[in-house]
Amino acid sequence: EGRAWLGLARLAERANNFALARRLFQYGVRFAATTVTATTPGTGTSQDATVSERATSSTEEESRPASRETANARRPRRARVAPTLNGSPSVNIHLLQAWAVMEESAGNVDRARKLLRSALRAAPHHVASLVAFAMLEHRQGNDEAALLYVSEANKVDPENYYALHVRGLIEWRAFRRYEVARRAFEKSLALNPSNSVTYHAYACMEAWALGNVQRARELFDTALKKGNPRNRFILQSWALLEAEKADDLQAA
Repeated sequence: EGRAWLGLARLAERANNFALARRLFQYGVRFAATTVTATTPGTGTSQDATVSERATSSTEEESRPASRETANARRPRRARVAPTLNGSPSVNIHLLQAWAVMEESAGNVDRARKLLRSALRAAPHHVASLVAFAMLEHRQGNDEAALLYVSEANKVDPENYYALHVRGLIEWRAFRRYEVARRAFEKSLALNPSNSVTYHAYACMEAWALGNVQRARELFDTALKKGNPRNRFILQSWALLEAEKADDLQAA
């Protein structure tokens, strides 16, 4: 059961026990076969968006306001052999992707890349792995590569809201193509209107990259109304907006 291995590995990671987390990921990849090895156009959108967002984003909500998630004992044991798909051993792509994100957070970028390459060799159209690879390369300053990965994710699943969110981030931060970024953020929000992460990024772009203070206010306000009204990242960034762009310390 891949989700159980993933849960255990994340608990170990949360306790900063990366050696144990790595061992649990290794066990998971060895014993837990994937049931869906790839995302093809029109399938798996919500699952891939959720896995990718949880694992790649730590979260992007925090990114730059401006400055700155005994019955079984009786059952026969499964054979410890991964089932095959088209004659080839099947691997758990989601575990490989989550493991890669952990390795990057631990500073092991080369190992993270190796794991993501393994995931994409097994399932070239796995959206969560494509998005994770895009974010890794973006954080490493390799923005052309990042754009290639996220563009492929958008092509595979045009309605994956998180892949669209990441496309907007990269277009804004790396290439300053603000209209392209706007379209990506707008489409992402049309697919998931309560996603405060995207409202936050979109508002920060409008405020600090483009100076559109009123539009940024509207986006922050909508995020609080449609998402969590006590979202601390939105509130903090809105305060910075009022202090820095409107010189309104009382509002801030």
